[in-house]
Amino acid sequence: MKNKIFFLLIFFITSCAVTRGGFNYKVKRNESLSYISKKFDLPERVIKRLNGLTKQSIKAGTILYIPVNKKNLTKISRFKKKKYLKTNFKKKKHKKKYYKISKKHKHKITKKRKFRKARRNNKSNFRFIWPIKGKVLSYYSSLTRGINIKISKNTNVKAVDDGKIIFKGILEGYGKTLIIKHKNKFLTVYSYLTKINVTLNENVKKKQNIAYLSLNEMNKKYKTPVLHFEIRKNIDDNPIAVNPLLYLE
Repeated sequence: MKNKIFFLLIFFITSCAVTRGGFNYKVKRNESLSYISKKFDLPERVIKRLNGLTKQSIKAGTILYIPVNKKNLTKISRFKKKKYLKTNFKKKKHKKKYYKISKKHKHKITKKRKFRKARRNNKSNFRFIWPIKGKVLSYYSSLTRGINIKISKNTNVKAVDDGKIIFKGILEGYGKTLIIKHKNKFLTVYSYLTKINVTLNENVKKKQNIAYLSLNEMNKKYKTPVLHFEIRKNIDDNPIAVNPLLYLE
């Protein structure tokens, strides 16, 4: 009879623990089973049965499952175990973080995607080297017809490929300018130059220094040396400006 009553008592407590929840407790140093039993207001038999313990002694660091019911809920809350109870009673929902992209940044992303797509679709394997190493200040459009490349210090401007100088002079709005005719019906234009190192009709080689770039009257508004660079393609003997970034390495 006593065994039946004990079994019913165990079943009642454990069923309460399941319905109410529970938490894992790590045994600290010098804590005994009787101490933990008093601490959480649970019979030692219940703790041993739920955690599969056969001996009375218990080691520090052991993880015990402590059921929670109406009887010991208040006592457990005194030991600041609310974090464990919340975790077991109600699962925390992790909200996904969404980052807003400004219109300006969104426009830049769209522009980059369009450029990458255009570059992939460009079937030409013909590639030029960069005339100078710098940062692109303004990109190709129907108005600019080329790109502006800025640098932090004075530098030499290089021929992007082998070719022949077909123009050397001053253009209105562009200052000192060079135009080189290349193979495959391409022309390259170099403007805002400070000093020109080649002569008209001279044949130049790829990577040859053709001009010198520094801060001058044409690019002083940028407060740093800037090169205006264009690539034009002869279509039916008509030089049409194309996006230089599609043809630069």
